[in-house]
Amino acid sequence: MRIVCGTDFSPAAAEAAEVAAHLAHRTGSTLHLVHAVLPPWEPTGPVTPPPGEAYPLEQATLTEEAHRIGADGLHITTEVTAGAPDEVVTAAAGREGAHLVVLGATGHRAVDRWLLGSTAARAARESHVPVLVVRQPEGLHAWLDGKRPLRVLVGVEPGPSSDAALR
Repeated sequence: MRIVCGTDFSPAAAEAAEVAAHLAHRTGSTLHLVHAVLPPWEPTGPVTPPPGEAYPLEQATLTEEAHRIGADGLHITTEVTAGAPDEVVTAAAGREGAHLVVLGATGHRAVDRWLLGSTAARAARESHVPVLVVRQPEGLHAWLDGKRPLRVLVGVEPGPSSDAALR
């Protein structure tokens, strides 16, 4: 199994990355950490640096995050890409052949909710694989450690993401 986890380096994203790493370690899966950088805009569209030269500070931070959550035997890859976070994460899930996307839940103002929605909500809408939004990581860690049963609420609608979540 392959898990993709998006991070913006916030506390909520750090918790989600810890859950993703714990899940990957327990299931023998690989983990792909992704960070999206909103590129500067010019009149003709976003400006994206050439691959390999892009975003050294963000790549260093992402590599540090991979080391922080890494466990013995866990294979973690990283990717920093320019673009909207929800689009970058769902594209990475497709490229990597992911079976699951893990994201942290973040708060947002009422105005943002009506105008834009959250990254997690947009990713869940567009993803072709299930999206796990981590709100309270303690319960997931307890389940992964065999200390409690898993309780799941699945919101469904016709489409491939819901079909995959139900499977």
